[in-house]
Amino acid sequence: MIESQIKQTLPLEEALRLAQLGLKVIPLHTPVNGSCTCGRNICKSAGKHPIWSDWMNKATDDVDEIRSIWRKTPNANIGIPMGRTNGIFALDIDGSSGMETLQGWISYHGGIPATWQIITGGGTQLWYRMPTYMDIPNSVKKVGINIDIRGSGGQSVAPGSKHPSGKTYQWVPGRSPDEIKLADPPEWLLNKIQEVMEAQRKVEPSHDATTVTFGQSLNLDFLMRKANELTQKSKLFREVTMQEKVFVSASERDLSIANIAAIHGWSDQEILDFLIQYRKFHGEHLKHPLYYQLTITKARQWAQENQMNEQATPDEVEIEAIPLPKLPNVNSFPTDIFPSPIATFLNAASTSLGLPADYVGIHMLTFLGTAVGSSRMIELKPGYRQQPNLYTCIIADTGTGKSPAQESAFSPILESQHKYHEIYQQKMKEYEVAFRQYQAKLSVWKKNSKNQDLPEEPEKPQMKELYIVQSTIEALVRALKQNDRGLVLKADELSGWIRGMNQYKGGKGDDREQFLSLWSGTDIKVNRVRDNGEPIFISKPFFSVTGNIPPDIVATLEDEQGEDGFIHRILFSYPDVQDPSDWTWVGVPTEVVHEYSQVLEELYRLKHIEVGTTQKPKVLCLSEEAKKWWEEWYSIHINEMKDEEFPRKLRGPWAKMPNQLARMALIVHMARVVCNEATDEEVDAISMDRAAQLTKYFKSHAKKVYLHLKKTQVDKRIEEAVEWIRKKGGVARKRDIQMHRVANCKKSSEVDVLFGELRDFGYGTIQKVQPKRGRPTLEFVLFE
Repeated sequence: MIESQIKQTLPLEEALRLAQLGLKVIPLHTPVNGSCTCGRNICKSAGKHPIWSDWMNKATDDVDEIRSIWRKTPNANIGIPMGRTNGIFALDIDGSSGMETLQGWISYHGGIPATWQIITGGGTQLWYRMPTYMDIPNSVKKVGINIDIRGSGGQSVAPGSKHPSGKTYQWVPGRSPDEIKLADPPEWLLNKIQEVMEAQRKVEPSHDATTVTFGQSLNLDFLMRKANELTQKSKLFREVTMQEKVFVSASERDLSIANIAAIHGWSDQEILDFLIQYRKFHGEHLKHPLYYQLTITKARQWAQENQMNEQATPDEVEIEAIPLPKLPNVNSFPTDIFPSPIATFLNAASTSLGLPADYVGIHMLTFLGTAVGSSRMIELKPGYRQQPNLYTCIIADTGTGKSPAQESAFSPILESQHKYHEIYQQKMKEYEVAFRQYQAKLSVWKKNSKNQDLPEEPEKPQMKELYIVQSTIEALVRALKQNDRGLVLKADELSGWIRGMNQYKGGKGDDREQFLSLWSGTDIKVNRVRDNGEPIFISKPFFSVTGNIPPDIVATLEDEQGEDGFIHRILFSYPDVQDPSDWTWVGVPTEVVHEYSQVLEELYRLKHIEVGTTQKPKVLCLSEEAKKWWEEWYSIHINEMKDEEFPRKLRGPWAKMPNQLARMALIVHMARVVCNEATDEEVDAISMDRAAQLTKYFKSHAKKVYLHLKKTQVDKRIEEAVEWIRKKGGVARKRDIQMHRVANCKKSSEVDVLFGELRDFGYGTIQKVQPKRGRPTLEFVLFE
């Protein structure tokens, strides 16, 4: 942060300024040479606690009274009582860890409104208007890692005050009362605070625990000595292990312990042993081994990245601006989980197109499942079965090559469809000849019916179909009835499929419900088929969908009339690469395409089981190792959903992930079967593990997609403008914005509105400049 941007103010000057805003202030003690004017030998809150004992009742916004107070104590720091006294509360963000927590919130919940922001000694505070319908108390402890609340019963140190480090509390440029209005907090933040308040009411911290005591074994004695050494060395470790700090969850506390221990050089085994013994001592349930592994890995990563110990002074902590909302990082498509013929084709096609593997792989995965079709089902336990049908979607900008990528994965199916069409045409020629013969015989029969049997009418052939591109629900049901193995909807633009539902019925039909049922494989019965009026019944229909949409259409996918869970059934891929691919002379070798085609053909040849006169799918159960693996994955998955920090928006798609995992495990397994890597008897742990990698991939992309769903038109304008200005070095003049139609600004007045939005959201500041020639103009400068 540039020092020249920070406005230096005296305590009295700032106190009067705050009073003019209607805020009541109080005098605080002042840090002097590492001590505090309160006179205590050791003051843990030097320069941060009130001079008056009854400060809540004496807080004032009277100008004369304020002048009198600071005349008596001219160096006193300024305190702002939070909560109902001034109608505000503060989000206190401590250091880089607190900023990392805030960034995670922004990624999950969307942007946080720009408001008054203060640089403290080792972090930053955001001040928000107190909601009228709830009272936010002080020290709601940790609403997140290194983030807590200053509310009713507490106070915050105001700009103009001195910190023990020698720094001065300051307004962040562009976020002082002169430059921005005090904002209302976002609804998601208030919900989070309420949850923490509820959780805190249930917490009963033990004040008797002074040290952590373990058993008498030699190993535990060593661990106890090591813990006691760290307790003497680290104040934070002592506060956490003695339960002086109250956490929202035990998992957050465990991560805090692991972070401190990792920074102080403990081994992974020592951290693991301590976490287990600590839980045992406090009578808590032990977690799954993978829980500890994930906790220690995250702590180790954090320690290596920060390279900071607890003795770092506030001067050494870099103060960051509030981060701009950004999309979460996504995983790369796991090509190596497939058998060699598929993986080789996927890599070759991706290289030829100059695109990441996602663009081809998502469609290919769906087509593999379609080829298996209704011939196989996976049974996780009695009564819990899944077919290998998927609804998948690639989100990519127009012109990035998403359509050629889809065609590349689809080409073998299209080639097979051509063959079926040729067979159909030949049969139709034979049928036409037979039908003419039938008509001639029928004519003779009518003239002399008593002496001849009625001629048999030839059966009209039906073309075998593998896919459709668009269809009404009635036509789709007829097609599924004639092609009981199943069909896939291949849509270049998937948004047309979704928006087209019920379009022929004035929006009053049940197409969405029918497609929900088709995803689930629920028996379907339709009475509205024209033809002869007879109802059509299909047992366990098989239907897949795969297509593309541009990012701007994502927000339209949610149900406008209520949450029906339709979108939660779609597996989205939103690759980071959104640029058109460069030209390459590399093609896909013919033999590679042939081997991929052979896999699809072998999958299409898989037979059903004949039970009497009907065909039933062959059911594959899990191997014993696969069952253990599934149980382990499911436990971790559910605990993830139970975490207090888990976003509500993701509960829908996460609830469908076990079904998605089972389907992908069956697809991967059957691909391995036809490639002679597995048996067609039960799904093994290898297939389950590889499907889990796919599930992890889709989870990472879901986080990105569901954040994008929240974007409004204003969000999109601001995102486009910030990205464009950043590419121009962080500064853009009004005329440049207008000339390049940034954020669709065509008029000078529209640029003024855009600059105002950018400023109000806290992304930068507007300043007047005088060019060498011409009239003065405005430019926008990002804070980054």
